[in-house]
Amino acid sequence: MSFDIQKRPDTVAAPERAFPHSARDISIRLTVFLAVLACGVFAPMGRARAAQANHNSPQHGFVAASLIEKAAVFYGAQRWPGCRLISITPYYALDGSINAYAAQFAKRGSGLRRQAALAERLAAVQAEQARMSIVRLPEEKRQAANEAVLADEAGTVIIAARCDLYPLLERFDGAAPHLKHASKAAGLAAIGKGRAAKIERSFYLGPLSVLHQVRPEAPIAGEDAEPALVDPLNGRTLTTPQQLPDGAGVLPPAPQQTDTMRPQSFWEEIDRSGSPPTTVADGPVPATRIIPRVPYYHQDDYGPNSCVPNASAQVLGYWDDHGYGNLVDGGSSATGHVAELVYDLMRAQEYYGALGTFHYNIEPGLEAVCNGDEYGNGLGFDVTEDFSVSWTDDIKAEIDAGRPFLYFNWQLESYPNWSHVATGVGYDETSGHIIHVHYNYPPDTPYELNWDNIASDNQAVFKVKPSGTPTFDCVWSEDFEGEFPGAWSVGGASDAYWDVTSNRSHNITTDPWPPGGNVSLSAYCVGSRISPPGPYPADADGWMIYGPFSTIGKTGGGSATVTSSIVWGNAAPVAPEIAALFSSTLTIGYCDVAGGEQAAAVWGESTLNWEDGNADADPLFADADNGDYHLRSRYGRWSALLNDGAGGWADDDATSPCTDAGDPGADFSNEPMPNFGRTNMGAFGNTAEASKSGWNVPGDVNDDCSVNVLDLLGARNNLKSDAGTGRNWKYDVNSDGSINVLDLIFVRNKSRTSCN
Repeated sequence: MSFDIQKRPDTVAAPERAFPHSARDISIRLTVFLAVLACGVFAPMGRARAAQANHNSPQHGFVAASLIEKAAVFYGAQRWPGCRLISITPYYALDGSINAYAAQFAKRGSGLRRQAALAERLAAVQAEQARMSIVRLPEEKRQAANEAVLADEAGTVIIAARCDLYPLLERFDGAAPHLKHASKAAGLAAIGKGRAAKIERSFYLGPLSVLHQVRPEAPIAGEDAEPALVDPLNGRTLTTPQQLPDGAGVLPPAPQQTDTMRPQSFWEEIDRSGSPPTTVADGPVPATRIIPRVPYYHQDDYGPNSCVPNASAQVLGYWDDHGYGNLVDGGSSATGHVAELVYDLMRAQEYYGALGTFHYNIEPGLEAVCNGDEYGNGLGFDVTEDFSVSWTDDIKAEIDAGRPFLYFNWQLESYPNWSHVATGVGYDETSGHIIHVHYNYPPDTPYELNWDNIASDNQAVFKVKPSGTPTFDCVWSEDFEGEFPGAWSVGGASDAYWDVTSNRSHNITTDPWPPGGNVSLSAYCVGSRISPPGPYPADADGWMIYGPFSTIGKTGGGSATVTSSIVWGNAAPVAPEIAALFSSTLTIGYCDVAGGEQAAAVWGESTLNWEDGNADADPLFADADNGDYHLRSRYGRWSALLNDGAGGWADDDATSPCTDAGDPGADFSNEPMPNFGRTNMGAFGNTAEASKSGWNVPGDVNDDCSVNVLDLLGARNNLKSDAGTGRNWKYDVNSDGSINVLDLIFVRNKSRTSCN
């Protein structure tokens, strides 16, 4: 039974007390799938208890249709302002009673107005994605998976059917399961290609655990007319003979939470005012908190039943972006070798493709990947398993501390066919307790679960807490282009040199190259010249610049002094331009840094010395988009494009503030004349391609280092010329915007001055 809002009856149909005979035959044939879990994580069976008798009985107060709609409208508009409710569909328990309702919304700007139109749109998008799947790159596949559930056009709210449950069960972007699973469910039911099929009924057994009863719309003569019961997320058809207890799959009543009013109060307040009651006092402490930039991966990309390693990788990918950059090789949590990390976790957590992961391997497996030399990290992470979950002391405390965690639901007696590990990333306690999780399936936006509806004996958390000092120090992070800077003073070394390499980050591993060997070049800085791929020294004289490279065995902190440099337009994971991390000392002087001192990150016991001569001004690169980082100059800027590729000096309409702005004590002798006797900032400072800066002699319009009659003639010949065209600006010596007799007088008065 499903109805568009335009055809909504006055009341929701009374729950059926039993399946039709053919459907019930299927419902009693579920087998050992209660032991093989929905995402492949084995529950601690010793902790499980038999479901209470009243959990398996529909003898509870069912909510009226009008109140279901009121609750759906509130929770939909709360997440998607301006959305439009287009349908409400009942989801059943295995005994035929109604467990929940899926309310489907069209988001603001969507042209969808009926469930049938939404179903047609989904079918078209999914068919197109299936045709394109063979040629897609990994990032394209992920985008396609998000598009295939219409994440930008639709949203779903699952509303409880009974008064002994809090109204909201879950909420997420994209189409409801009975719509987005239609094609896959038909395939699992062995309905031939080209034959029309329909989902007759959907069964909601807990968050993300939805089964579907599928039947051909036009059975063939002699064909078994019984519908199939399918599990689309796990690709299974449930057709085995083991009998389940009568009433299995009925959601248990909400547990008693000491700091939340009872479910009936929520329903009453929604009925009275259209919104649930507020359960948090007003004050300075926010009622909602989300950890930003936790990566989102799809477990189907890595193997069946892989929720544990996938969720673990999301947590470790977050820490890779926050100072522990050797957890994901070859880049950030988005651009690095994520699959390598997932496969490491599979091995360490003893993942079995057909079964998944035993819960007691989660904690030691995570610690092995983070801390063990076998995986090249050698960190000091502490992972804690907790089966006594408190909202305040566990879930809220971890989110407030900025630590994503693994969230585990496992009570098979309460929720048949469902046991899952997700990644906890946020909470909302404005009205009850809502936990935000990455559920490992598309779309890449958080699912919201109502924690108040989940029994304490059906959840656990695995807290992942970094401790100690990472095995590398990132004293500088920049995506360098072109030539690298000269010598640094690094960790007390007398000399240090830049070089580039494709070497993987973990230099203690046997194979120094990443899978495939195609990674972006990295910069490293060491006390002596060492050819890639190393090995490089693992001490304070060998620093990761952009990699990272391991410095296992390093003692104490390190230091670096950066002068006459430009740090602009970067996107490093910790801070865009500058980070002093983990007991390091970073000194910056006579540098142009985007955002200035305020944009720098200083972590732990680190020190940032911000010295004289620093600036925060657009460096005016010649053509940064195409890799030309020469500084623009009115007096001359080297361009390799001139003279048919032979190179030459171009004149610009502005001069970079980084010319003549480097360390006044630094060598400038390699810069072309005129150079004003001071090195430029940036990669071309003190080189033959350094941009020119003029003699700084007022009135010297021909740049010969002296003001004489030649300058007077030059100014006279350019009278009334446009001061803003070409090099005419030089003749506007008094800078009043025009070239006139006043400029002649200025040049005459400066006659006989020179740069000597």
